[in-house]
Amino acid sequence: MDIDKKEMAQVWAERSNPENMNKLVGYFMEMASQIAGKMKLSSYYREDYAQAAATHAFNCVDKYKPEKKSNPFSYFYKMIMLAVLYEMRKDKNKRDKSPSVCSWDKLMNTTKDEDFSSKYEDSSLYENDDEDRIIQIGGNIFTHKEIKVKMNEAKKSIKTQKLVLLQDEIYSEKHNVFVDIDDSLKKLMIYKIIEKKKNKHI
Repeated sequence: MDIDKKEMAQVWAERSNPENMNKLVGYFMEMASQIAGKMKLSSYYREDYAQAAATHAFNCVDKYKPEKKSNPFSYFYKMIMLAVLYEMRKDKNKRDKSPSVCSWDKLMNTTKDEDFSSKYEDSSLYENDDEDRIIQIGGNIFTHKEIKVKMNEAKKSIKTQKLVLLQDEIYSEKHNVFVDIDDSLKKLMIYKIIEKKKNKHI
């Protein structure tokens, strides 16, 4: 990186001139690219981080106070470095929250209930605190708490309405009718619980 600190200070002082503002943006990009490069980031992330950090510096260009004794180079270098670190942390948090594939057995364990079938593998979960744990089923997102509530509702409906699977449809032996469940999660719970019980008796 070849940035003249005195020249940068002069350019910043005369930033109302569009040409100088363009120079300043160039300085920001040069600093951001060097900092991102030092972080040993993959090329996949490096350019995006540098761009985000340089944009942040540009948005804060008027916050620099010459009376604070630091020069523009030091002030914006530190700002850009912190911005790159922020982008890294933000992406890491995103990746940490990405769902990891799990089986229905694992999902059953998270609900502490044995009435879950391990037949299907289309679920995933975020490893967060117990009640706020997020579970993805069939492309839909639910919290662990919602899963437990719907499971209890499903178990209650199965018991009170004597629900069974007939021709792969939910049928009430108590009322002698097929039952249409609008709640997709509750319906899924009913299917899994009935299938689990059925498999136990095979």
